[in-house]
Amino acid sequence: VTGLLTGRDVIKAVSGYIEKTRLKYDMLLMPDCVLREGHDVFLDDVSVKDVEDILGLKVKVVRPTPDGLAAPFKD
Repeated sequence: VTGLLTGRDVIKAVSGYIEKTRLKYDMLLMPDCVLREGHDVFLDDVSVKDVEDILGLKVKVVRPTPDGLAAPFKD
């Protein structure tokens, strides 16, 4: 039920994980199926840009497939 994941859910979970692990991350891969079809916003109208700004991470929207997950790392 990925379509019911909200931007606020992502922000809360990822920020909590970053705080807990104290690790540095460069990028967050976001499957496109959690966003409104054809848009860069979640169900709660939080945008991908909002998530980037709040978390301080680049968000790459990807297809939820092996090729989609690998795509951001290809030259």
